Amino acid sequence: MGQIQTIKGTQAAKLLGTVDLGTLVKVDLAGLEESVQAGFVGLEQGAFLILRFPRHSKIRENLFENNGIKARFMVRGKIMGLQSKVKGSLIQKNLVLAIIEFPTRLEVYDARQAKRVSIYVPAGLEFSGQTHEGIILDISKGGCLFSFAKAPKDVPGTDAKVVLLCRFLGVHGTKRMECRVKSTRLEQDRVLGGMS
Repeated sequence: MGQIQTIKGTQAAKLLGTVDLGTLVKVDLAGLEESVQAGFVGLEQGAFLILRFPRHSKIRENLFENNGIKARFMVRGKIMGLQSKVKGSLIQKNLVLAIIEFPTRLEVYDARQAKRVSIYVPAGLEFSGQTHEGIILDISKGGCLFSFAKAPKDVPGTDAKVVLLCRFLGVHGTKRMECRVKSTRLEQDRVLGGMS
């Protein structure tokens, strides 16, 4: 933890294959002064990545073939960075997609302060006046990962205050712990929330 690793070749490709669809990506395009946010929408292993951009004229102007691109995103507590080139784009009225050359290496930084331990503990998450059932999937000194049993209509945003309700073996009664949401994501039809 705390060091930047350079990962190359098949190991980098394997790691990119774990990125969830919809992951937010901070992008620096050559020719643009400010960073922009895009969504990760797909990849073909070893060939290309696809990012979806907001409709913005300056982005459209800079999505030409071979333009340089840098991207940063977070996956399971690891900050990943890559450099590549634009292979092509699809630009329509309400859709801006960039096809990015598959990178040959990744820079990876483990941002977690503590190691996580996999568990399976039934729990509830209280917010907006309701309790939502689910499971705690992993835990660390700094937080946990909660999986909703049924996706709620409104998922609390980053930094929202929630109450985690759970029972642990050997501990009397239900424990109530005030938490803050650190992240939410959709993974294989499940809504997951990182709490601390």
